[in-house]
Amino acid sequence: MAHAQGFRQSFSVLSILANSVSLVAGILFFFGYSTLSYLLLRSTVEEPQPTNAFQYQNYSSPSAGFGTWIQVTTAYSVCGAATAASYFSAITASTRIFGERKPGLSVAGPSSMFGLSPLLLSFLGVKCFSSPDGSFNSSGYLAFLAILTLIVNLVGSIGLPRKDELTNVLSSYDHDERAPLLQTSPALPNHSLHPKPAARAERDPEGILRFLASPTVWFLGMAALLSVGPAEMTIASIGAVADAKNPGLGTAFKARQVQLISITNTFSRLLSGWLSDRFCHASWGSRLVIWGCACFFYAIACFSVAINGGIVWVLSAVTGSCYGVVCTLAPSLVATVWPIKFFGRNYGVISYFFATGSFLFTFLFGVLFEPSDSNSIGKIYEISGLFELTSICLMVVLYRKYWVHGIP
Repeated sequence: MAHAQGFRQSFSVLSILANSVSLVAGILFFFGYSTLSYLLLRSTVEEPQPTNAFQYQNYSSPSAGFGTWIQVTTAYSVCGAATAASYFSAITASTRIFGERKPGLSVAGPSSMFGLSPLLLSFLGVKCFSSPDGSFNSSGYLAFLAILTLIVNLVGSIGLPRKDELTNVLSSYDHDERAPLLQTSPALPNHSLHPKPAARAERDPEGILRFLASPTVWFLGMAALLSVGPAEMTIASIGAVADAKNPGLGTAFKARQVQLISITNTFSRLLSGWLSDRFCHASWGSRLVIWGCACFFYAIACFSVAINGGIVWVLSAVTGSCYGVVCTLAPSLVATVWPIKFFGRNYGVISYFFATGSFLFTFLFGVLFEPSDSNSIGKIYEISGLFELTSICLMVVLYRKYWVHGIP
């Protein structure tokens, strides 16, 4: 569903309020999950299928035609669009309300819940929809997700601030166009020796083309693409990596890797958000340094797996940690450098790079991975480590050549 994350930017460019986007997300979730539940239930009635997930290993059905493929693909795409819309509505509302004072935690809060949700929902699914004989009620679980996500997003559409409420919240900070984004000390005069790059950006509030013309946007976006792509690839393919390097450890080992990624991802989002607010304040440079350190440690993990594939658990822990750091610092960096009032539009553009990186590196894994050749994993992670180092080089160029000279 990574390609559907591009819907984030579409919602932001149209300037739809967070509560409206949450309502749309709930409707899309209900349609997508209920459609999948119906299709699965219909296929079970027409041609009984094994309901235990572990029985599908050598199973294939010639009866699933092109029409079914279109229906399933459409439903998955709708769920992906709903995920992006729900996430973006939460993070945009949080950042616009709290981002002036706590840009790190305003992102870390909703994003950590986003990272924790797979662990929670998979736990509920196993506990509530598994039978004693080991079978799993997939259609019932999907129907449960349809109702749950609809209710949650309906609550969000009521609870998230509307236009008049948001205006009151933002006006309470009493900023003018030349005020610092983070008012951590008494207001600086307009002739301050440390102007914020965002001051220039506010001169053109509707200038999406001007924003895209800035070289810093592309350097930041490419750094995000190359740093997040390998982590997304690992998250999507950790089962195949575990099988290739530890073929005899079975399903329980792979399940622990997923849990480890989810836990470290959630913890690192909260920790990095708090640390960035506590020690970085209004400094985008410090946030960029922390981001670069996360990429460096992930590059080390990639090279380590390429050399010694037996340490998959280390890869899982570092993947979750570094992925959480990057996904927290990137939006907080956008909120620090550019005006908060245009956060939805600006981060929507950057999120396209995240989605592109996820697609490209997952595709790279599919092309290079050979189940019969365990050395193919080493080649994949050697390439991934090199791309992580390349992203660090882009950050250095970004820091030295552009932001140091005040070019937003």
